[in-house]
Amino acid sequence: MHISSFYETSEPNTDNEVAAMFHRFPWLNVSEVARYLNINKSLLARYIYGISKPSASRLQEIREAFHYFGRELQSA
Repeated sequence: MHISSFYETSEPNTDNEVAAMFHRFPWLNVSEVARYLNINKSLLARYIYGISKPSASRLQEIREAFHYFGRELQSA
C-alpha cells in the first residue's frame, strides 16, 4: 500500500442509478439503507461508487426500498 492511496478521494459516479438515488437524497444513511435491504454496507457502497453493478432484481429491491421510505415519510 502506498501513502498516496490515503489522499485519494473519489466521489460516487452519478451515472449509475443507485448513486443518483443517494445523490438526490444525501441525508439517507447508507448503513441503514443497507441494513433495511439486508445487504452488507460495503456492497451497497460498491454499487454507489460504480465498482459493482447490482443485478436487475437487486436494483428493483433498492428502488422498492426508496419507495417504501417515501411512503413512510409521507405518513409522518
